[in-house]
Amino acid sequence: MADYTTTDGSSAGTNTRAQRLAYAQARVAAVEAAIAGSEAGGVVSVTTDGLTVQFQPEGALKELDYWRKQVDKLSRTRGGVRRISLGGAHD
Repeated sequence: MADYTTTDGSSAGTNTRAQRLAYAQARVAAVEAAIAGSEAGGVVSVTTDGLTVQFQPEGALKELDYWRKQVDKLSRTRGGVRRISLGGAHD
């Protein structure tokens, strides 16, 4: 879980799933807007809930991917198991 503090002073550990989901959704929206508004090859600056982070464009895409995965995880739209290996199983 991300280590951050919201503007109301609560830490990530005490936030409910809904609060963490709202924060993750806000990060996705902020990063998407920053990428769309940045000049080609320029630094991308994202501010959400008082937290400002600057990225190179490739870092911003990684950040966007991370927060999208967090939204998926917190909204339970994707299963917890991605792959099950049965390579060593014998009948």
